Amino acid sequence: LLGPRSERGEDQAHNVAFVILGGSLLWFGWSGFNGGSALAADGTAALALINSYQAAASCLVTWMLIERIFRKRWSAIGAVTGAVVGLVIITPAAGFVST
Repeated sequence: LLGPRSERGEDQAHNVAFVILGGSLLWFGWSGFNGGSALAADGTAALALINSYQAAASCLVTWMLIERIFRKRWSAIGAVTGAVVGLVIITPAAGFVST
């Protein structure tokens, strides 16, 4: 019960399709959160949405490249992780970062 695990292999996702679906739903919801934070349909809301998409896409590509360098392979889980990281990073200043 206590102590290290006896069979410690590489961690793998149980259902990759659900991870992709969850990441897609999270990205969709995050778009409404960041875009709606301006409390108006104006330029600030549009800028927040553009910045959110750019941050998610750039972190997705960066995460995939880093994963390719260190693990020697691509993965869909890595892509979703990178996109979520990008959304988390841009959220505090999504409407105020100039592109």
